[in-house]
Amino acid sequence: MKKTLLILTLLMSAFCTTMAKGEDIVVKVDKNGKATGCKSFTIESASCFTIDNIVYDIKDDYLIVSCWDEDELKGNVRIIAALEYKGKRYPVKVIDEGGFEECEGITSIYIPQGVTTIEEEAFKGCTKLEYVHLPNTIDSIGNDAFTECTKLAKICFPRNKHGKTLRIGNGAFSQCENLKSVDIQAKMPYIAPYAFSSCKSLERITIPNGVTEIGTGAFSGCKALKEIILPKSLKSISEIDVFENCESIESIKIDKDNPVYDSRNNCNAIIQTKDSFLIKGCCNTVIPHDIKYIGFRAFAYCKGLKSITIPNNIKKIGGGTFHLCKNLTDITLSDSLQFVSAGMFWGCEKLRNINIPNSVKIIYKGAFCYCNSLENINIPNNVKTIKENAFTGCENLKSVNISNGIEEISSFAFSGCKKLESITIPASVKNINDNITSECDNLKSIKVDKDNPVYDSRDNCNAIIETKTNKMIAGCSITTIPNSLDNIVDFDNMEINHFIKEFTVPDSVQELNMFIFTYCENLKSITIPASVRRIIPGIFGYNRIDSVIIDEKNPVYDSRGNCNAIIETKTNTLICGFNKTVIPQGIEKIGWGAFGGCENIKSIEIPEGVTEIEPFAFSDCINLTDIKLPNSLVSLCLGYCKNLKSIDIPEGVEKIGEEAFSGCRNLESITIPKSVKTIGIKAFSYCEKLKSINIPEGVEKIGEETFRGCLNLESIVIPSSVKEIKKEAFKDCKKLKSVTLPSTITDIASDIFWSCNKLKAIYIPKGTLEKFKKMLDYCDYLLVEK
Repeated sequence: MKKTLLILTLLMSAFCTTMAKGEDIVVKVDKNGKATGCKSFTIESASCFTIDNIVYDIKDDYLIVSCWDEDELKGNVRIIAALEYKGKRYPVKVIDEGGFEECEGITSIYIPQGVTTIEEEAFKGCTKLEYVHLPNTIDSIGNDAFTECTKLAKICFPRNKHGKTLRIGNGAFSQCENLKSVDIQAKMPYIAPYAFSSCKSLERITIPNGVTEIGTGAFSGCKALKEIILPKSLKSISEIDVFENCESIESIKIDKDNPVYDSRNNCNAIIQTKDSFLIKGCCNTVIPHDIKYIGFRAFAYCKGLKSITIPNNIKKIGGGTFHLCKNLTDITLSDSLQFVSAGMFWGCEKLRNINIPNSVKIIYKGAFCYCNSLENINIPNNVKTIKENAFTGCENLKSVNISNGIEEISSFAFSGCKKLESITIPASVKNINDNITSECDNLKSIKVDKDNPVYDSRDNCNAIIETKTNKMIAGCSITTIPNSLDNIVDFDNMEINHFIKEFTVPDSVQELNMFIFTYCENLKSITIPASVRRIIPGIFGYNRIDSVIIDEKNPVYDSRGNCNAIIETKTNTLICGFNKTVIPQGIEKIGWGAFGGCENIKSIEIPEGVTEIEPFAFSDCINLTDIKLPNSLVSLCLGYCKNLKSIDIPEGVEKIGEEAFSGCRNLESITIPKSVKTIGIKAFSYCEKLKSINIPEGVEKIGEETFRGCLNLESIVIPSSVKEIKKEAFKDCKKLKSVTLPSTITDIASDIFWSCNKLKAIYIPKGTLEKFKKMLDYCDYLLVEK
């Protein structure tokens, strides 16, 4: 059985020198333009050439390399070493940023002598790449250069023949899931953050003695690693995530001559010597008694950790220390512990019991979140605060003893405790936040100590009410709503009332807040009294009812003509609609998110008089295929109607708002009228079936990401009225082949065509070449005057 090993020591090998060799290729072009040394050669411009489907751009006195068409480049690829053209030799020195990104047909790449730099994301997502030859001139590999090369099995970094150090960027080889062997012969004092993260098959890495620093997350997610050995040269190791989710580590050793770190008493941990600070442990760690602190996520993901004892002198333990230690069943905490840190036991699903010592004053956010086996918990008197989500998802928690001394219980503290049947709030509690008992399906009793001056559970209502404001902030399945309430703040605590089909809001309630009925899944009708003065849009979330009735005496809202909608009377704004809503005459505006999530709407007619449809008004109406717009419309947003195939925008519309048609994935055609002057940010982003679009004269600006992700858009003509095109306007338009730009453009972001891999030509007016070359310098070889 192979032993997986991470050795941070010097171990020279012949791996680099035994890799496949071959003579570097030099392409020579004679005075007639005929090239030798290649299969195909095309002169694209005075400074750009395509050689065997690879683009070579002259930059000063050298060449930068990128891919011409990722679909055509397949199999074994060799980059030429130099081009001899018009009596001058241009060596290849740089692989361009994103140059071969997602060239999924490449199986091997040979990078010749002379190349010094591989820029960011150069080979990102080359999912069939198995072999890479790096030359001994390489001194820089950019961020994410080889990330997601999922078949790459080995890599060697040769010693630079000029004696230069090698810089590897952040995440350079991250998510290379098949990478098993890494040999570093180059001088590399620094291992960058996430350089080898999520290399799930990594069996061995040879790092020369001389490494002085390891960055954040450098080996995180390397799940096959079993042993860590750190060299004496190491001076700095990030205290965050370097080995996170390396779930198989069994042994940790540090060279005895290291002056900064140690693994004293063969404790199987990384300890910062000066401060006795335990940075990283494993399933076999025995914490020494002289340790003062345990660091952030020190034992996170240790799947083999079953039990551990924290020595009594330890006062502080970092957040997430035992995060997802799924087999941890037994732990003894220090009697000196001052707090239970955020996420300390998050996901410890086999932890059944724990004794919180009296020294603890705060239980921080998510401390016991998803401890599914935890059945009972006693919160001692000295604890003053229970933070957000402290016990969220403890599905088997049956009883909680909250001692008199607690002053604050934060949002969602006990949410998702499905077997919790009762909770009692002591007199000491001064502050309770939202949703502390949401999704507690079996909660049948909520009581507040009668001596509590801030909260009460009047009339045995089985709810928590803020006494001064008469607001109900928590309820349960048998809550009775007192008539004295002014506001239902968190009625989503009634989410366990799946049986509720009809509901009448008490006539003392003045305000209905966002999402309060979200989880009342079977609610079909609601009656709103005259007392309600404020309704925040989105009170039902995506839970759409059949009938809404508003008291005719209500001065603020109405549901005129039995329209089954909530209308703000003064502004004639429809703020909440439903599957069976008929939009009445007289409406002037469809409000934000008004019909969001109405899955049963297939068609809808907007009546004349409506001038504006606000953002997300019909978002996620997944079956909406037909919508009729009025001639009165001035501004509209119809984003995220994924089955809408076509739309006729009436003449008179002046503004297409932000994300107006974003996510309309099946929209095939759209005609924009001449009246439109403004097209908002992301207006047509991810309209994946949109093949063509006509932008009318009068539009002055194409906003950020306006057409991003329009996967089938093949060509576009920008009218002469346009002066600005903002960043990433056409990013990820994978089939875009041609673009026509007017001379009127004065401001154009350099990255507007990022990842438009099939773009062949950018047509510009005669006499504007130099102007556009300055604005589009990274793709100036595509500029064509006509």
